[in-house]
Amino acid sequence: MKLQKNPSPREPKKAPSEKTKKEMLIIVALSLAFMFFYFAAAYIPVPYVSFIVMILYMLALAGFAVAYIAYNYAFTRKDVTTDMLPDDWSDEKKHEFIQKGKDRAQRSRWMIFVIFPLIVTFMADVLYLFIWEGWLKGFFINLIK
Repeated sequence: MKLQKNPSPREPKKAPSEKTKKEMLIIVALSLAFMFFYFAAAYIPVPYVSFIVMILYMLALAGFAVAYIAYNYAFTRKDVTTDMLPDDWSDEKKHEFIQKGKDRAQRSRWMIFVIFPLIVTFMADVLYLFIWEGWLKGFFINLIK
């Protein structure tokens, strides 16, 4: 039996642009800074500081996420083409509708630089609480004994 080649091979991935690399570096740096402040708050000797920081991080994440989704019309305008819009709309109205969605997505892009580091911080906290404290810490302590 002879194997046939895939009639539609996937195109090779492009290398990320310099802008994308710079944005990823900023997101990583902000994630580390957010995590540092979040975990450092646990060592401040004032009562409830870490709890207050956690609540502020949660409120910030919820607020920015809701604002981002609401501002972008819950992404209902993403990848919309003119043929998907009502026929009774003029071409000008269709293009304006599509362009407004693209403009809003571009203007709200900065919120990703807050939302993503907050998500990474909470993911790190979950890993610390449930994986490290829950299982691995005890495993390594018993391993040393």
